[in-house]
Amino acid sequence: MKSKLAFFACILGMQLSFTTLHSQTIQDNGDFLLIADAPGEGFENAYHLLADRSRIIDMLNDLNSFLALPYNINIHFQDNEGPYYYQGNIMMNYGFLNHVYSVFNEAGYIETQEDLDMILDVVEFVLYHEIGHALVEAYAIPITGKEEDAVDGLASVLISEVLEDPEMALVVADLFALQDEQVEEFEEAHFWDEHSLDAQRYYNILCWFYGSNPEQYQSVIEEEGLAQQRAVRCPGEYQQLFNSWGRLLAPYIKE
Repeated sequence: MKSKLAFFACILGMQLSFTTLHSQTIQDNGDFLLIADAPGEGFENAYHLLADRSRIIDMLNDLNSFLALPYNINIHFQDNEGPYYYQGNIMMNYGFLNHVYSVFNEAGYIETQEDLDMILDVVEFVLYHEIGHALVEAYAIPITGKEEDAVDGLASVLISEVLEDPEMALVVADLFALQDEQVEEFEEAHFWDEHSLDAQRYYNILCWFYGSNPEQYQSVIEEEGLAQQRAVRCPGEYQQLFNSWGRLLAPYIKE
């Protein structure tokens, strides 16, 4: 598995290659900032789960240490709608944490206090996903295909390479699988929604998780039902994500 430093070094190498062809000055005028409102009624448990914000703060500090932003981007935990990104603000809803807890608890995943860490695993993945949207806007990154799938790919790379915790992807994949099982009948909204179906996101994330280290995660093919026809392409898919996002972010790495 590539380490965090290897990922940064890879991007820095791409930056040197890029700036040789495209001379530009990167202005660092912003940071990722964390805001956590006091919770309303019914959201106290979600708020207390985030009481120790060290995981999220460490995650944002890593990003602030190597990404130059043109403006501040707020990560705002609150009672209203979310998660979504809009005009410099990543809105994270306490109700979303309640939803994740409910899905995992009904499936029998939550048995001890330590199991609550799974909710934070999902929160970190979703934050990276929404940060992907924020970076696409901040840097005017060209995206072909569905942006939602593209930033799922970025989130998968970042939890593997920056957090150095690729197995977190299995927790996120399980959430999508469980949500898919709750769908009794597909409606038109499932198909016109900008997101891929939960079952598709489940298999995509499994594929990229396996592809990040196929020798170590060979069991994913048997245990999680990842078909061999897809699995053989997963290492290449993951490497493409790693290289593509590295190249896209290279011009914005702090020197």
